[in-house]
Amino acid sequence: MAMKSLTVNLGARSYPIHIGSRLLDQRDLFEPYCRTGAVCIVTDDKVAPLYLERLQRTIAAFKPHSVILPNGEQNKHWQTLDRIFTF
Repeated sequence: MAMKSLTVNLGARSYPIHIGSRLLDQRDLFEPYCRTGAVCIVTDDKVAPLYLERLQRTIAAFKPHSVILPNGEQNKHWQTLDRIFTF
């Protein structure tokens, strides 16, 4: 499947959404967002076992860190956000 892209138009905060196969292996898709040298992957305990290691390998040059949060809507609260910011 060829990659397809669409843009979420938010003016200066616009961003692309890419749809396709093997996107986590395409470093060039992540490079524009990893320029600062400080990369943190935020995921949950259901998604991390499936994709985290693969994404970490793809962007290894940026020395990514990760925060793995508990899954579920009940865990989306200010304390969770504080945990991410504290990390």
